[in-house]
Amino acid sequence: MASRIVKYPVSTTVTPDSVTYHKTEVLTFHPDGSISVRTGGWRTKTTAHRINQFGRGVGAFIRRGEFFITWQGEEYPMKEGIRCYPNGDVK
Repeated sequence: MASRIVKYPVSTTVTPDSVTYHKTEVLTFHPDGSISVRTGGWRTKTTAHRINQFGRGVGAFIRRGEFFITWQGEEYPMKEGIRCYPNGDVK
């Protein structure tokens, strides 16, 4: 399959394997179906929006100043590089 790179406004680049916002690869789509999430320290509403926009089931939100990831109906405090697996595991 040919790689396709699409440029979005505000420095967002989407490829079949990842989503990069500014210089941070916020989402990485692995061959095993898992998805890694990073913020690069930018735990902002806009970063959460990019994750929600392109996350393929991974969501993000901020509650009382804390950044959370959602996966398969569950909430998890954000840890840099957190990885969500198709079977529901999050590590």
